[in-house]
Amino acid sequence: MPKSKPGELLRPQSALQQPKLPRNSWYGSYLRALSHKPAQHVVSAPSKSSTLRPSPMSPLVHKPRIQTPLRLQPIDPRLRALSALTDTQKSTPKPADYLSDYHVGVIIGQGSFASVRRAVQKTTTTSVAIKTYEKYRLLDALQKTAVAREIKILSQLNHDNVVRLLKVIDTPKQLHLVLEEVKGQSVLNWMKQREGRRLPEPEAKAVFRQVVAALEYLHSRGVAHRDIKLQNVLITEDLHVCLIDFGCATEGALESKSGTYCGTLHYMAPEILQRRGFKAAAADMWAAGVMLYCMLSGDFPFKAANDRSLRLKIQAGAVLFPAYVSEEAKRCISALLSLDPDSRPSAKAIMNHPWLTTSRNQVADEGLRPATTPMLLYQRGNAFGGTSCEPEASFKRLLEIRSAKK
Repeated sequence: MPKSKPGELLRPQSALQQPKLPRNSWYGSYLRALSHKPAQHVVSAPSKSSTLRPSPMSPLVHKPRIQTPLRLQPIDPRLRALSALTDTQKSTPKPADYLSDYHVGVIIGQGSFASVRRAVQKTTTTSVAIKTYEKYRLLDALQKTAVAREIKILSQLNHDNVVRLLKVIDTPKQLHLVLEEVKGQSVLNWMKQREGRRLPEPEAKAVFRQVVAALEYLHSRGVAHRDIKLQNVLITEDLHVCLIDFGCATEGALESKSGTYCGTLHYMAPEILQRRGFKAAAADMWAAGVMLYCMLSGDFPFKAANDRSLRLKIQAGAVLFPAYVSEEAKRCISALLSLDPDSRPSAKAIMNHPWLTTSRNQVADEGLRPATTPMLLYQRGNAFGGTSCEPEASFKRLLEIRSAKK
């Protein structure tokens, strides 16, 4: 260690070279203090927070803090209008229960977009049927248009064989159509209760005459049902018929061709399946012919294992008739199931058909003949006639003709 001169303080080079100093001497304490660097205190300018928020121990007296108002951004006029609309809706009292005037019962019918419930009016005790549309299911614009068209058409109709619209109740989530209740069941369920699942000719004639009367009324007012089938015809115990479900109905020029694909496959006319445009009134008469065949025979005129084969059979137009069906009834059905829509009789013309004009007593006296080998009637587009031939050979012939046309 270097020697120091008298009166000169010795400063160590590093902490490792620090000499061992006596702890209790003032000289050791002095050297220890010199070996450490003093802390550097930086004096900075007072900040705003220090002026606004002084320390509680500070002797300075500061002015109280002044709170300035917040600067709000301008509101978008569209948001202002929406806010006003919301305030108006909040201030508007809620309407009364939309079905408070009715005792609503169980569901008696279910469809793709609507359900039908039986209900009773509280004050008059009148039985009604309420058809309810769920609005969240009506997402497509075409569906909304169809519902609006159904309401418009039903509000204009007044016939004994057509269901009546009594009231429409519109709510934010549902749309209710209050209809008259028909105390009966569908013709399909009526047939299931009968022997052989079919109706006698006098009974089928009484039902079909009313269906044609309803179609004649609709077509005279420029309305086509476009979904004629056994499920959409209700019948009471006294054989009163009522046509329901106008969800596919349309109005306008019935003679002009439409390209809308609608209806039930077993009841569709061949021109609908060909997607070439069809006349709505003629398509209704084809469906009426299928319905008449079902009532008399207990089965569809066209059957197949899959939809593609069913479409081919419908377009071929080959019909098998049970032998217990009368000749006049066969001619009536053959006229309605004509492949040429221009050759099909209208509703007014079919009302004058000999089978419908025959008295009920005469048909009742004839009775039902036992079933034998079915007979096929091949259509050639004529109005009330046809040529009969063997079933197997005629159907093969129809397929050959169809393949030759392609």
